[in-house]
Amino acid sequence: MMSEIPIIDDKPLLFRNYVQDANLLATWTDVEFCINNPWQYNLSVIHKTTGQRIPINVQPAFWFGKDIPDKRAILDKVKLGHTLVIENFSVHSVGTHNLAKRIEDLFSVNCDMHVYCSLDKSSSFGIHCDQPPNFILQVEGETAWKVFDKTLKGQYNSNTITEQEAGEAVIDTILRPGDMLYIPKRMYHQATPFEKRISISIPCPPVDETTKPIDRRQLKLNES
Repeated sequence: MMSEIPIIDDKPLLFRNYVQDANLLATWTDVEFCINNPWQYNLSVIHKTTGQRIPINVQPAFWFGKDIPDKRAILDKVKLGHTLVIENFSVHSVGTHNLAKRIEDLFSVNCDMHVYCSLDKSSSFGIHCDQPPNFILQVEGETAWKVFDKTLKGQYNSNTITEQEAGEAVIDTILRPGDMLYIPKRMYHQATPFEKRISISIPCPPVDETTKPIDRRQLKLNES
């Protein structure tokens, strides 16, 4: 499915048609499964015009040890065109697990997969940065991406900034299915979806003295 994975460093990288059959990793059937099984994933919704997270009512779930979002409310928001974010997706299937494990073994990182999907053109976050480096894989639809040359200095925060503050766009492109983007840690970037889409973000925080590597043999996979 995937050729040699690039070395993680301090330069953003763009790879065209890099993952064959990317749609095998995440489909709308998978999205529906995640919505209907919210105890297995972390689900949130981004407003289609403001780019802010929409509060979703949650209920305590005794057997799962955490609050569970109202799946009907999430489904209603998705139908209105807002963006659904699905975290903990690396254990969704054997395919997602194997890709995550390959990246972890190559780079000594702990990675997850976060699915971003919407049924219509929908805003994502404003210009921001992430603490760990990220791979971005386009699965369905087209999304405009900009990666800027400035990085966040000092203590990490998730604030959005202006394009002028972010510096020069060193990557300004459109991702299509199979394309992959690498964004170094703390480097400012922004996604602008054009249409119905699915993409996967793969954050890769490094393993160090405070973070032990994930033992994926202990993880329960969805093999349906």
